[in-house]
Amino acid sequence: MTDLARWSTPSSYESFWNDRARVAASLVGSAKGVCDEGCGPQALGQFLPANVRYLPADLVSSNPEVAICELHASKWPTLYLQCCDIVYLLGVLDCLHQPKEVLSRFARTSPELVFTYNPSDMSDYDRVGFGWVNSLTGPALLELLQECGYEIVSRTVFEHTRLVVKARSTVTSSASGWRRPMARLTLNVRNWFRR
Repeated sequence: MTDLARWSTPSSYESFWNDRARVAASLVGSAKGVCDEGCGPQALGQFLPANVRYLPADLVSSNPEVAICELHASKWPTLYLQCCDIVYLLGVLDCLHQPKEVLSRFARTSPELVFTYNPSDMSDYDRVGFGWVNSLTGPALLELLQECGYEIVSRTVFEHTRLVVKARSTVTSSASGWRRPMARLTLNVRNWFRR
């Protein structure tokens, strides 16, 4: 299961992760809605264009806008996923016990995915010490993406040890057609009543 104690503590989040968020935000493309899974202090939201709706999700809710999710327990922020055009997983994939299951689910719910990952063949970090629970090499990661229904749009190496990948789903989305506009309307109505 997820290390809830670790990720509920603000000191577990490093300020230099903002640089990672800035690079990842530049890959948003024409998306109108972004679901930031594992949002932490929500650094990504600071770097997105003003016309992009930011939908944060995490293990704990730091404010009413953060949807609670627990990917290991299949607790998904369903409404946010139905509303977004792209899912961000910054530093999350390293912490997943079953990355294939999670990636396959996202391939069915969101057209695009941006994530960061520290491949085991690009560094000799203490993976356990960082809370990382899997150990994929770069080639194994890219192969896994294809198995889960993605095609690679772009990939870059950030700070010599981390991949920043944008991928497009080749799977028919369950949020396609009328579902995405209806989900956005539902979210707008819910937010209006919160005021």
